[in-house]
Amino acid sequence: MTLDEFREQWQSPSLFIPAHTSGSTGQPKPVRLLKTDMEASARATNTLFGLDAGSLLVCPLALDYIAGKMMAVRAWLLGAEPLMVAPSNRPDLPPLCSLLAVVPSQVPAVAQAIKAGKTVVENLLIGGAALPISTARMLAEELPQVAAYESYGMTETCSHVALRRVGGDGLFHAMPGVTFSTDGRGCLVIKAERLSEAVIVTNDMVRLADSGSFEWLGRIDNVINSGGIKLFAEQLEAEIAKALASSPFGNIDFFITSEPDAKWGDRVVMVVEKDADGLSPDVQAMTDLMKAAMPSSHIPKRIVEVPSLARTASGKVRRILPAESAEF
Repeated sequence: MTLDEFREQWQSPSLFIPAHTSGSTGQPKPVRLLKTDMEASARATNTLFGLDAGSLLVCPLALDYIAGKMMAVRAWLLGAEPLMVAPSNRPDLPPLCSLLAVVPSQVPAVAQAIKAGKTVVENLLIGGAALPISTARMLAEELPQVAAYESYGMTETCSHVALRRVGGDGLFHAMPGVTFSTDGRGCLVIKAERLSEAVIVTNDMVRLADSGSFEWLGRIDNVINSGGIKLFAEQLEAEIAKALASSPFGNIDFFITSEPDAKWGDRVVMVVEKDADGLSPDVQAMTDLMKAAMPSSHIPKRIVEVPSLARTASGKVRRILPAESAEF
């Protein structure tokens, strides 16, 4: 979709904008978003970041999904025009970005451009998928002048309802007018005054700090019950990334999933991407590092190597388990 095509939709008499979910847990599904909900979300973000008509909102994301659409709406409500940049892992950025929205795979190139003095990014908004620990550490340590935030939200909430400052306290903090609770499963319940659907029940398991902040644990779909111990795939990924951080495997791409096991109920499986040259990582060396830093119940019982990880259009990993593996 082009900016002019989206503008035509936005200016049409219809009260709704057609959109699609990200497809992180299945096929993308069509949804209809109220323009008034999108406007309320855009105003909240503009206010939070102190944006005005002179701000430059830069978007190297496709307009087919909510992140791209919302950047355009934010700019239009300010009386400005968004700068749409061709989606790429190495986006061509202008000298100054008041607000730059990206997915995690674009962050390394953006950081490189900032370090080289090619651009100044005042506010960096990261969404679409979890930010790798190594990337977050690099941003916090090497670019502390950039206000970088991970976003939490979904298509149905018209972009983010909470933000987590990179290098901050590790919690997602609610946008104005949004409060949180949990249901009987321990999953997040969102109450947003600005949305027409004021209460949204998610499948994200969280640990509430208070009604305005939470620690994200992972998707309930990804919980692994191994030997009677409940493990969160996303937390295991963070634990493994920390164990491998200072090794040659510090930037390896992987995800954690599980498979049925006669002894454990479910056993933890690690799916690892080969490097750019198609070379396999040293799985024995990786396993030794994990054994030295992690409880035995957290260590993958099987390691699967793949040429590349399957991802959605927004950069989220599809947790597809192939058959080939190395066992430990």
